[in-house]
Amino acid sequence: MEDGAAVVRGIYEAFDRRDFDSLMAPITDETVVTVMAFGQDLKGSEGFRQFTAPFTEAFPDISIEVRNLVAEGDQVAAELLLHGTHSGPLRGPMGDIAPTGNTIDVAVAEIWELQDGKVSRLRNYLDPGTLMRQLSVG
Repeated sequence: MEDGAAVVRGIYEAFDRRDFDSLMAPITDETVVTVMAFGQDLKGSEGFRQFTAPFTEAFPDISIEVRNLVAEGDQVAAELLLHGTHSGPLRGPMGDIAPTGNTIDVAVAEIWELQDGKVSRLRNYLDPGTLMRQLSVG
């Protein structure tokens, strides 16, 4: 069985490289992404794309700083800091936000559940209020 921490760290590294094939490798048709801030469940690889695409489009230089990663059994908890410049439109549950040119440093927590090296569930905790303040729109 593949180490859960290595799988999750690999996802973050693939995201930073924009290596979407590697990013999607541990995602299955049964993967569920819950965006806690909006009570939104997204399913499968298409759902995972819907979860990540708004950030790569709005913040083309976005990167993930992993501040803490803890794995136990089939769960991995991550504390992250997202860095980026808002140079593209941000589309999603907060509405459409035109590029502001502002930089962001937003803390995020995520809980991953894995089965046999594949992601079964991701719960994402992002504070949209902090994001909006940093974009000077909220």
